[in-house]
Amino acid sequence: MFDALLTQIPCEGPACNAVSAAIIAAYAAAVTAAIVAIIYFVKKRASDRSLR
Repeated sequence: MFDALLTQIPCEGPACNAVSAAIIAAYAAAVTAAIVAIIYFVKKRASDRSLR
């Protein structure tokens, strides 16, 4: 997925590496946040169900 993004961006040198690293870090952070949100939501629903 990243390879397709990075090959479309014509760039060379350390600036390009910094940009690609930032894109990958942002994507990883978004995925982690989504996983944490899903786990929290599932646990919350389970606890709500047990309280009733």
